[in-house]
Amino acid sequence: MLTGSDLHAKVKELGDVSKSNLVRAGGTMSAKKAGRERLNFTAFDEGMFEANDLNFGSTGGAGSGSGGAVASIPGAVSAWRSWMQAMTFYELLLQGEAFGDAGDLDEAMAAFREAKPKELTWEQLCQDPDGAPLIRRYRSFDAFLDNEDAIETIHPSPSMLDGPDLDG
Repeated sequence: MLTGSDLHAKVKELGDVSKSNLVRAGGTMSAKKAGRERLNFTAFDEGMFEANDLNFGSTGGAGSGSGGAVASIPGAVSAWRSWMQAMTFYELLLQGEAFGDAGDLDEAMAAFREAKPKELTWEQLCQDPDGAPLIRRYRSFDAFLDNEDAIETIHPSPSMLDGPDLDG
């Protein structure tokens, strides 16, 4: 797992890619059952805060020294971007049942592809009013847990579900 200046340099090197790809490149992932990867967005965000010398609410540690709360404006912008992206939480539903969650749309599409019943096409699934793939986007995981209304409902099309990852 990359930390500190190594993590900051990797994020800067990659540029404008999906957050899932940033998390993978930073090495903040683990294996789930059946060998699938689990991306740890929280660990990544914490690493970015530390790499940019930001401190949110704790005493001591990063951001508490004489350097102040922000080591640099570009570093603070990068950490803020990561933090804002982490705020969104996606709930995934297929055939009327919640089956997973995602941190971004790339991860959501990948989860749908893995969960799709082999005997059905995306066209068949998308035409079923009670079972069509559905994504509910919440402002945060806490908002989801607090039963807040979703801020957006996404109805993926068959071409979205069959297509490549959204970041190319």
